[in-house]
Amino acid sequence: MKILDRMANRFSRKRLVGRARNYLELVINQNLTVYPRQALFPYEGEGSVVVLSPHADDETFGVGGTIALHVAHGDQLTVVLCSNNAGSIRQEWITDEETRRTRLAEFRQAMDALGVRSVRYLDLAPAELASKCACDLLAKVLVEKQPRLLYLPSIFDNHEDHRRVNIAFASACGMVGLDNCLVRAFEVWTPLPANIVIDISEHIATKRKATAMYVSQLASLDYGHHILGLNAYRAITFERTAQYAEAFLELPVQTYRAWVQRFLAPHRIVLQHLPGGLSQC
Repeated sequence: MKILDRMANRFSRKRLVGRARNYLELVINQNLTVYPRQALFPYEGEGSVVVLSPHADDETFGVGGTIALHVAHGDQLTVVLCSNNAGSIRQEWITDEETRRTRLAEFRQAMDALGVRSVRYLDLAPAELASKCACDLLAKVLVEKQPRLLYLPSIFDNHEDHRRVNIAFASACGMVGLDNCLVRAFEVWTPLPANIVIDISEHIATKRKATAMYVSQLASLDYGHHILGLNAYRAITFERTAQYAEAFLELPVQTYRAWVQRFLAPHRIVLQHLPGGLSQC
């Protein structure tokens, strides 16, 4: 075991030196071509893995292959479904309550397909996703799980609810003092300026299966075609060693939180933990 620990430590140091060299080269020559780093699996560190999904399907479309990788590795992974998904089936004759039941059933089927056993339901209305209640609920999850890795849609993703979840997450981090965590922001609606990619080729069939569970959403748009096409493109930096990959913007949690405060400045009132909000927990 000591030999394995020494090898792991040596490899970690080597990887850090390599990353430092890349940054230095970029400082010297800002026109340098820098490809996303091919992230190794598993990630070293103590603690669990948490995925924040604004709606039922974001977790599968954005990070389904990586979720399957974590499950296969035996990591303690929890998917947090933030919204109640009301109004996400655009048919006049379907009530919000029927929509909630349908979408929840699809989410559970997708989690079964991915092998996820731990889930949390915040059950928030879309307008509440950046409320004080959302911050409080997320803070409880962070305290309980103490994640070493946290995945969520990026602040650049072109969906208002995804930005709201980022606001609530940033505020929750400030409330609980979450410092030793790495954030991996993923893409659903908007491609990222990614700095890491993860090879999901071995789990693409699992991602396809989980995606197929969202029948109500696939009825209006062929998400499988578009998302898996993006995953195929993201494998380009692996040359011929991978067919599918998922891309992320990976940052330390404090840096990511600062980005949320900077780019989502109109919502700074929430980030300052002022009383109020749209609902009470």
